[in-house]
Amino acid sequence: MAVYAIGDVHGQFNALKSLIYKLELKPDDHIIFLGDYVDRGPDWFDVVKYIISLNDICRVTTLWGNHDMMMHDSIMMFKDSVICPEISSQEKREIWFYNGGKKTYNKFIKLSTDEKMLVSDFFKKLQMDIAVTVNNQEYILCHSLPEDTGKTLWDSAWARLLWNANGSVYCESDIDDKILFEKYKDKTIIHGHTPVLNYIKANEPVKAFAYKINDVTFVNIDLGAGYLGEFSGTNICALRLDDMKEFYAI
Repeated sequence: MAVYAIGDVHGQFNALKSLIYKLELKPDDHIIFLGDYVDRGPDWFDVVKYIISLNDICRVTTLWGNHDMMMHDSIMMFKDSVICPEISSQEKREIWFYNGGKKTYNKFIKLSTDEKMLVSDFFKKLQMDIAVTVNNQEYILCHSLPEDTGKTLWDSAWARLLWNANGSVYCESDIDDKILFEKYKDKTIIHGHTPVLNYIKANEPVKAFAYKINDVTFVNIDLGAGYLGEFSGTNICALRLDDMKEFYAI
């Protein structure tokens, strides 16, 4: 059995198919998608259908991304099951459209009733994070940070750990540092959300980015799929936790 973490997809259907083909999946393999299936790229609905179909091949776990959360909480048919009630649907829709959601919305409203329900069912199965143990090492997989580190689910999905000029670390979301750095001490958090292009220097290879803060190890596998074709090196990444081998769509 192999366990794969797959970073942000952002509607890149053809690239995702290419990546999955390279994994040569077996029935006892486990794929964990780290969220952000929608927005930016052209084919988010095909991505959703394709991920659903992978359940016929192997075990699949799908996590919330902040873009998926924005879409879910911005569309009226999902109003009875909002993820983050602290922010109004109108405000979230404005944030969503600002972050590339308008094209996604325009396609959604043209779907048939059955297709819309398929999207709804897909959302219902998303979870915030998952813990897996591979080769005696515990990994926490999430879109940005584990669910219990944020004041709200919105904070957990949006959180970015950033560095001040003096080297100290801060977060632009409301998180509990004590939970993050004590509960997850000596564990590895695999995440996406922030393209690794934000961390590397020009002309450096775009690949999974590992870093450590206090005693927590982080591995970022968001290779900027939302900007595929716009910036050099952008890709979709699958990380096999059994041996930490990286696979790329392109």
